[in-house]
Amino acid sequence: MYGKASYNETDASFAVLGKTQYNGIECAITWTVSQEVATYMSVGTELDSDNKVTISVNSRPEADVAYKLTATATAGNESAKHEFSRTLKGQKVSDIMSVAQVLALDTTKVIEIKNGKNTFKYYSEDGTTAKVVTVKGYVVDPGTWSSQYSNFSDIYIVDEYSDAKNKNSDDALQVYRIKPDSVFLKGEGDVCRGDLITFEGCLQVYSGKFEMSYCGDVNVTCKNLEQDKRTDEQRAEAALNEVEFESTVIADIVLAKPSFRGVTLSMTSSNTAVIANDGKVTRPAADASDATVTITVTAKCGEATKNKQFVITVKKLSNVVAGNPATVTFAAANRDKFEADQVTFISGGATVTLDKASSSTACNNGNYTADELRAYKGTNFKIEYTGITKIVFHSSSVGSYTANLESNLKAAFPNAAISVVGHDITIEFDAAVNEVLIAMSVGQARIVSIDINPAA
Repeated sequence: MYGKASYNETDASFAVLGKTQYNGIECAITWTVSQEVATYMSVGTELDSDNKVTISVNSRPEADVAYKLTATATAGNESAKHEFSRTLKGQKVSDIMSVAQVLALDTTKVIEIKNGKNTFKYYSEDGTTAKVVTVKGYVVDPGTWSSQYSNFSDIYIVDEYSDAKNKNSDDALQVYRIKPDSVFLKGEGDVCRGDLITFEGCLQVYSGKFEMSYCGDVNVTCKNLEQDKRTDEQRAEAALNEVEFESTVIADIVLAKPSFRGVTLSMTSSNTAVIANDGKVTRPAADASDATVTITVTAKCGEATKNKQFVITVKKLSNVVAGNPATVTFAAANRDKFEADQVTFISGGATVTLDKASSSTACNNGNYTADELRAYKGTNFKIEYTGITKIVFHSSSVGSYTANLESNLKAAFPNAAISVVGHDITIEFDAAVNEVLIAMSVGQARIVSIDINPAA
């Protein structure tokens, strides 16, 4: 009924069964904690989808406290009790670090630990083991939930919250690949902007800066989460300020999910023949003019409702007659040249080349085997084809790789029309070109394939 006997120490909130069946008989289970920890812990009453309730650790004493956890199982008129002897682990306030304290640690005080073919640097105080630290901060980017791996990645936290802060803020700490937590982090939407969250894990030095990461068997875990307590109106307003659309589009527009708790977004169009209310774009004919459409986005949170308008130009169809498109799929089996500092794909007359990254070898010394093109910061990748008018990039669905690629395309081609739909990015040129060179200056892109549309 209740976990393993080895679970005799408490250092974070946990879940227990609130209802179960025994020999076909349904039993309701209620839980209590003894008086010694009543000021630190509370027992939930609502069942989750797994028929569990949460026993929350709201704070921790500075020294260990022994206590009794009692379960009362009731079936019909019969009931039975069972006591579990447990210890609420103490934690001095000084043991919980601020984000500023973590970022100020000495990045040269590290040890190197090999993981597969790669070697990583971790913060170490004794020079022999990676130190496990606890840090607390407000979420300014809720990261990404991966259904494939059932975990969160790339959550960013700061000491002082502001709607204007994000993962690019100098005072933000990246918390990478968080182990799913049975109480707090079960799926998409469990972490939102404005939440106050406590993490435990090791510190890896990446690009000269600390980030919280796993190290061997030490996973990053969520120790506590306090949900954003701002008013409905504040969260609705903040969610609207987060909405962005390109001023000029050539493909469907997408209203991203809000990263604030309890907020829903919807949009309406002033001209549904050009941009439908679901974001589908119908471009004007080549002999017509570009169309201007006003999109009204509505944010609702509880009783609060806020609106914001966006003016979008939809470019007319190109008058360049398109020829047969070429597709390049970046599967390992399709590589024509694969060396320590270069990988080349040739397909249907198109050539794509990726060179060595500035900080690491993008091709992993010839050992890179993933079925995608990984372009790191500092990498140049070049697409060559006769008369390119449009390219559609199909990006990896995991992480922030689509946004990274979009940022780099905008920097490389400020006058081109660029649109993003899901994980697909389309770039269209005003005139045909024979070469597209993308210098990666931001983040990392992972591209599964590209479709190249040439002039006829």
